[in-house]
Amino acid sequence: MFCSKCGKELSDDTKFCNSCGAVTKPPDVSTQPEMLPPPAPLPPGVPPPPAPSTFLEAPKRRISVGVLIAVIVVTLLVISAAVVVPAVLVYSSSQKSAQRKTCQANQRNVQMAIMTYAATSADESYPTSLQDLVSSGDSVLDRIPTCPSGNKPYTWVKGSVNTPPSISCPNRADHAL
Repeated sequence: MFCSKCGKELSDDTKFCNSCGAVTKPPDVSTQPEMLPPPAPLPPGVPPPPAPSTFLEAPKRRISVGVLIAVIVVTLLVISAAVVVPAVLVYSSSQKSAQRKTCQANQRNVQMAIMTYAATSADESYPTSLQDLVSSGDSVLDRIPTCPSGNKPYTWVKGSVNTPPSISCPNRADHAL
């Protein structure tokens, strides 16, 4: 320890300076910064280390295992929803489109059967019902088709003298030809 007035070196337990008589206080270790030895000189060409930061870093927080699992599960659910929902919508849309196209094909087949019936009948008359197309001697259809999107049978639409009869789908309006 050194005297604060004259700077003479003193022993650590001295209460008065032997040179000037000033009262000395032992250094308070808790308030004094830690004295580190000076750093060794760096070899030539080596850059000095960066200066220590004056900002204090916040303590690092650890994520609990439960929170990590919850985040992973939620992420997987979001990814699954992003994959499944469009697939379901596309399937539903394509299924409705396939049903509509099948129904329209059935209607065209019945129209062809009506025309075939008229061409092969003796008096070239049109049939009066769907049943005529499957029960005639030379039946034009093996069976009466049904719309794939519902359980109601096709509706017979009577024709006039110049127009042949037809059928329409009672299940869906967008299945009309």
